[in-house]
Amino acid sequence: MFAKRRVKAPAKTIAAELFQQFVQEPSVVMPDGAPAECEDRAALDDELRLYRFASVLLAVLDAEHRDAAFSAVRDELERLFFPARAADGRAQLVFVRKAMSQLAELIQPEGDPQPMSWALRWFQRADVHETNPAVLDLFAIQWLDHFVAVAGALREFNPVT
Repeated sequence: MFAKRRVKAPAKTIAAELFQQFVQEPSVVMPDGAPAECEDRAALDDELRLYRFASVLLAVLDAEHRDAAFSAVRDELERLFFPARAADGRAQLVFVRKAMSQLAELIQPEGDPQPMSWALRWFQRADVHETNPAVLDLFAIQWLDHFVAVAGALREFNPVT
């Protein structure tokens, strides 16, 4: 079988496309049946965006592990997400690292996968009361699908600087 050729593209272009399609666009949303109202919808949207970025960053780090050329993509992604001044982004970096750690628990669990428990904890941290098993399962599956879609997109490209 022939290996699929990857498209050569500047790291900046790859990062911009990933950022627009997988971070800025609401690709992971509250599932149908989830509470339509919450005390602070803007904070919930910010949390969803934070986790979308963390998911993209996890996939890029995985690609970078296999191909060092993806480090330039990671650098560009971080430039797009974090404030220009490092001091302004320190707190945000802590939140991104925590989100990455929590997503890693879902994507690569150490024991038996527990997607509904993961989603329940996510909703609790976001101060949203959600216990419907179908909603919890759908929400966790969206995050898994998000990560897989980003990883698939990355396999299409060969970053150049």
